[in-house]
Amino acid sequence: MELDLLVVNGRLCAENVAPASGVIGVRDGRIAVSAETADGLSAAQVIDAAGQLVMPGMIDPHIHIGHGAPHASEFWTEGCSAIVGGVTTMLTYYRRHPFNYLDLVPELIRAGEDNSPIDFSIHLPMFTAQNLAEMPEYHRRFGTIGFKFFPGIKGADAAVMTALPHTGPMRGIDDPFVLDGMRGVTAIPGALTLYHAENPELNHAAAERVRAEGRADLRAWCDSRPDHGEAHSVRDGIWWQRLTGAPLYIVHLSSAVALEAVLEERRRGPSGPLLVETCPQFLTHTRDSKIGTIGKMSPPFRTQADCDRLWQGIAAGEIQTIASDHGAFMRDDKRDAWTGRSGFPGMATILPALMTHGVRAGRISVADVVRVFSGNVARIFGLYPCKGTLAVGADADLIVVDPTTERIVDARMLHSRSDFSIYEGEKLTGWPTHVVSRGRVLLRDGTLIAERGGGRYLRAPDARGALP
Repeated sequence: MELDLLVVNGRLCAENVAPASGVIGVRDGRIAVSAETADGLSAAQVIDAAGQLVMPGMIDPHIHIGHGAPHASEFWTEGCSAIVGGVTTMLTYYRRHPFNYLDLVPELIRAGEDNSPIDFSIHLPMFTAQNLAEMPEYHRRFGTIGFKFFPGIKGADAAVMTALPHTGPMRGIDDPFVLDGMRGVTAIPGALTLYHAENPELNHAAAERVRAEGRADLRAWCDSRPDHGEAHSVRDGIWWQRLTGAPLYIVHLSSAVALEAVLEERRRGPSGPLLVETCPQFLTHTRDSKIGTIGKMSPPFRTQADCDRLWQGIAAGEIQTIASDHGAFMRDDKRDAWTGRSGFPGMATILPALMTHGVRAGRISVADVVRVFSGNVARIFGLYPCKGTLAVGADADLIVVDPTTERIVDARMLHSRSDFSIYEGEKLTGWPTHVVSRGRVLLRDGTLIAERGGGRYLRAPDARGALP
């Protein structure tokens, strides 16, 4: 059989089994062959995986294009950074004042397809009554199924902390707005409530105490947004799910106590899908990490005990996905705990962080990585089986990963517009040597060869695949 691309001598990785020797053949941008040997196969291009891991392309379900620079510019720079880390599909949150999405989203899609080297999709945060009324139209026109709600950002947080040059400020929302929004989600096939779980009143009280002590370091920021505030908000979201039946997806869950709130509800029997996303920074960093305020994000870093519990949650299948919450800020944007931007770059380092601190440390398996960073994401967000698998017929999104090569992280090697990484100077293992997106080789022998554009906008289907 004549193919366009053949990947040989690799160890093929799936969600529920150990890596096994095999070959992958690609034709017309899709996987045409998955076999034990290359007998009878030939191709114009051949990648010799040389015993390395061959995984489905990773899918980052939570990034923020346009938070550091104009959207068109960041689709290129952050798309390149994604490739370095083995991410072949990115799902970006899009907000832009005054949130008139029917006018703005087509412009964003054009900017993405003109500039992004990898495939992408969009989640839409809800801020206005018009947004809620137009949710079915967002689904019809754009294939949107991810609708985000920010019950944890109100008052000064909404007006000051979230005001960015290329998006404008967010608007605070109240509980009736969230409840109405979740009722709207239930009416849209395959739709999800994407829920930012923090309690603004508890955060405000904690911040007042910390600021009165004159503190402005990373520990101060972490102390100003307590874990019980996250857990309180998780329980609110779960109660609203009981009232509406809307699928609930908790974004960037950071603490053991918040995870326990989810597990308690699952034991009771939830009224709809109840899904959890965490981030690598909540697995590898704590409020005592010596990286300074470049580590400021919301929710913040917790304790080592929280890190350990979240690793256990991934291994046990209690946590469904992992995401970066990537924002391409600069070091100068992170001045101190109170005036600096919240967020940091992270797409390029998720996979090596998982391979180093998870697989190599014996906390999780390679199959776990494929499950939480590819397969589950594809199913939850309506992209499976085109994405998230090495099965015949899927898009030829695949990566070859060297599980032994170590690299010391330097921001310049990550190709983001950002000039820092929270892993700066750390030795991480498990970097992609080759990255393929719909049959296009974007990274070859560790060298980025992607060209601007080529990525496609992905519409979610009217019903998502089977949920994990």
